[in-house]
Order: sequence, then structure tokens, then C-alpha cells
Amino acid sequence: MLTIDSYEVERLRKLIAYKRKELDKPKVPDFAKRILQEESMFLQKDILPIVQAETSILHYECGKYFYKALDFAVRFDTDGFILYVPLKDEFSQKPKIGIFNGKDSVFQSGNVYISIYEVENSKGEIVKPEVLPLNALVL
Repeated sequence: MLTIDSYEVERLRKLIAYKRKELDKPKVPDFAKRILQEESMFLQKDILPIVQAETSILHYECGKYFYKALDFAVRFDTDGFILYVPLKDEFSQKPKIGIFNGKDSVFQSGNVYISIYEVENSKGEIVKPEVLPLNALVL
């Protein structure tokens, strides 16, 4: 397992989880639930990426790589781009590959989305990966 979280990111994740757990308590008033939900969403969507980029070398380097790829895609007037970031040097016969599609609902007509059906490993073998739809798991 790849461990990438800094101490600050771990603490922030615990705070977000605590706030979400408080939402499930039956005696919390509606206005408090709304505030807890807004706070947890703000922490997860706005603050967590900043803390990750500033405290984790992996997140920082991936960010640099992403922005470089985005810059090339924009300069060459592409309609989109695909960026693959390997997290391990070798992978198993059934590798897990996470895909984060740009649209929340990939099954609505008109949306463009990507999936992976086979990959070639470092030995030249074709294997079928387990595809994890990250946006469905996270959002």
C-alpha cells in the first residue's frame, strides 16, 4: 500500500470524517446539519487539495505534471486530454486503475467519458484491469 498523506492531511481527513459523522446523529438540528455539511464540503473540496499540494511531495509533483500536460493540451487546441500517473513500478495480473471522468453522471447522453479495457504490463503481457470510477466513489 502506498502511504502518501502527511500529518496535516491525516488530521484534516479525520476532521472531515468527524463532521460527516455528526450529520448522521438524529438530535442535530437542521440548521446545524446544514452548517456541518457546508463545512465538510468546504474542507474537502477547497482546503484539502491545498494542504495536500503543500505537504506531500507526491501531490506536489503530480500537480506539476498535470499542469504541464494541461498546458500542452491547451496549446495544441485539444478537446480533452488523458494523463496516466503510475503509482507503482510493477502491477499485478489484475491491476486497479482509477479513472476520474470530468462529468458527475457518465451515463447521461452527450457526456464523453473514458474507461480502460486492457493494459500492457512491463513484461509485454496484455491484462484486464479493475477500473474504479473515482468520481462516483468520491463525490
